[in-house]
Amino acid sequence: MKVVLVYPNYLESFFVVPTSSHLPIGLAMIAAVLRGAGHDVFVIDATVQKLNIHRLTRKVAEQQPDVIGITANVAFGWKSLLTGKWLKRALPTSKVVFGGPWPSTEYRMLLEHGAADAVVIGEGELSTVALLDAWDKGVPLNSIKGIAFVDGDAIVATERPPLIEDLDALPFPAWDLFPSPAKYVISSRGRRHYPIMTSRGCPFDCINCTKFVHGFKLRNRSIENVIEEIKHLRLRFRADEIAFIDDGFNYNIERAENLCDAITSLDFQIHLRCPSIRADRLTPRLAWKLKQAGAYDVAIGIESGNQAIVNSIGKNLDLRAARRAIRILRRLRVMTMGFFMVGLPGENIHTVLDTKRFIMESGLDIVDIFKIVPIPGTKLASIVAKEATMLQDPGKRMQFYSYDKPVFEMAGMPRELVMLAIQDMYRSFYMNLHKISWFVKQIAVTNWRWYTSAFMLVLRFIFERGQGTGTHYTRTIILEKIRRGRA
Repeated sequence: MKVVLVYPNYLESFFVVPTSSHLPIGLAMIAAVLRGAGHDVFVIDATVQKLNIHRLTRKVAEQQPDVIGITANVAFGWKSLLTGKWLKRALPTSKVVFGGPWPSTEYRMLLEHGAADAVVIGEGELSTVALLDAWDKGVPLNSIKGIAFVDGDAIVATERPPLIEDLDALPFPAWDLFPSPAKYVISSRGRRHYPIMTSRGCPFDCINCTKFVHGFKLRNRSIENVIEEIKHLRLRFRADEIAFIDDGFNYNIERAENLCDAITSLDFQIHLRCPSIRADRLTPRLAWKLKQAGAYDVAIGIESGNQAIVNSIGKNLDLRAARRAIRILRRLRVMTMGFFMVGLPGENIHTVLDTKRFIMESGLDIVDIFKIVPIPGTKLASIVAKEATMLQDPGKRMQFYSYDKPVFEMAGMPRELVMLAIQDMYRSFYMNLHKISWFVKQIAVTNWRWYTSAFMLVLRFIFERGQGTGTHYTRTIILEKIRRGRA
C-alpha cells in the first residue's frame, strides 16, 4: 500500500526562526516498520517544511496514498485533529490513521469528530503493520490488538497488545525519508544531529507524566544494538551528534557507564546530549564517562525547589541529589539545564519562593520553567478535573504547551500568580550581565538560531504584560482571589 506519514504543522506562536525543534523519532520508527513490511512510504514534516493546510493537502494528494498516517502529542493535539478532518474530506478514498501519545488517550475525540478511520493506541509499530494488513486484505478490524475504530454507532477499542520486549528486533528509524537534520533547530554543536532511544518505559510514577504508551516497565536495548545504530547514523547520514532521549537512560548506572565506554572506544568522536537524566542516578564516575563519550549538554528534571512538592508529585527525588548532580556536571564543564513547573497541586507562594531560591542558587546554565499541563491519562489530569477551577477547555487549545495563561486554577495558586512567578523567575535568572554574556558566547559558537530564538522567547515572556495591566494591578488580583478562597 502507498502510505503517507504526516507530522502536522504546529507553529502558531512567535519564534525568531520558526521551525521544528526535534526530529520525530516515533514517526521515523513507524516509517521503518511499514517499509520493512513492504509498504511504499512517504513522509511529510509539515512543520519543518512550513506547509499550511492547503499546501500540505496538495503535497499529500500528489502521492495518491491508500493510507494517511498522522502523529500527535498534547502540544498540538487539537491542530492535528483539524488536519485529519481536512485531509479526510479532501481525500475521501484514503484511510486516515492516527498514532502517538495524544491519540492514544483521546482516540474517542478523534473518531467522534470524524478525523480518523482508526487510531493506534500505545506502542504503534506492530499494531500499525497489522492494521494496514487488515485493510489490504479486508480482515475485520476487531481482530487487531491496540487500535480503536468506529463500528456502526459504537466506538470499539480492542485489547492492548503486550509491550514490545525485544527492542533489538525493531529496525532503526527511517531518517532517510525525513528532511535534513540541519532544518531542525535545536541546541546542538553538531550539524547532523539525531535522537536515539536506548530504552523504553519508566519505573517512576510522576503525576504529570503519562505511561500510556511505553508503560512503567523499563526495557533496554542491548549496548551492541545501540552502538550499531550510532555507527549506522555515522556511516549513512554522517551524524556528528546524538541525543539519548530515554526516560530512564541512567536508571541502571552500570549499563549507562558501559554504554559510555562503548561510545568512547569508537574510532570516531561524536557530540552527545542527554535531554533527560535522573539527578539521583548520576555518580561522579558516570558523569566523567559521559564527558569522555562526548557529552556537553545534560538536562535534569527537578520540577520544584520545595521538597514536599517534589515528594507529592511522585518524582521520588531528593533535592540534595539534584544540587550534587549540578555541581558534578559543572566541575566537568558540562552545560546543565533544569526543568521546573509552577502551579503543581499543593503549591503556594511559599513553595514558589523555594523554587526561585533553588534556581538562583543552583548554578544551572539554563532553566526552563513551565506552567503545569494536565496531560490526558495522567494522575495530574484527574486531580485537576476534581479540584481545579477550569477557566478554559484545555482540549481545544492549539498550543497547549505554549507561554499562554494557564487554563485552570488550583487552590492557593491563582492563574495570575503562576504567570507572575514564572516571569519573575525568568527575569531574576536571565536578566544580568553574566547570563546575557553567556548567551552571546553560545550564539557565537554553537547553533545561533536556537539560542537567539530561546533568548527572544525568554525576553518576550519577561516583558509581556496583560492587556492594560501592570504588576501592581496583577498583585491586587492575586491577593483578592486568595482572600476570596477562589484559588
